[in-house]
Amino acid sequence: MYSRSILSGLLATLLSLQASAVDVTRNPGLVAQLDTAATQLDRLALLPTDSQWTFDFTAQPSYTFAPGSVVNANAATFPAAVDNGLTLAMINLGPCSMLPPHYHPRGSNYVVAISGNTTTYMVEENGARTVTSVLTPGKMTIFPSASIHTMVNTG
Repeated sequence: MYSRSILSGLLATLLSLQASAVDVTRNPGLVAQLDTAATQLDRLALLPTDSQWTFDFTAQPSYTFAPGSVVNANAATFPAAVDNGLTLAMINLGPCSMLPPHYHPRGSNYVVAISGNTTTYMVEENGARTVTSVLTPGKMTIFPSASIHTMVNTG
């Protein structure tokens, strides 16, 4: 078991590398309209086809299994997610690889394990304890909005 100071130092070092996956808003006009729609009926009118309510992780430009990838379904990449307050991520981490520490300032991040073993670390704010979860197939965790989190493939 690592001490809190070692984990905190590791997180600080990794954060200083500023490695990140950045989602570019694909349809900013539609996202703005959805964000300001007065009613859910107005939102539905802006997303009139059933296909606009389905997100295909495998069809995204950054999707790959070798060496790994992170694909996010969120307001930037999937307009139907606007104002739902979450990011759902499909993460493919190669053996012994790590997703650098990062945070999502506007929504919670839900992570579900499909295969393998992944250890996650999360800190919600200064002074909070580090929450560690070991995800095996079928298990999930949540990273609340603005919490710093990282994941390591331990398989």
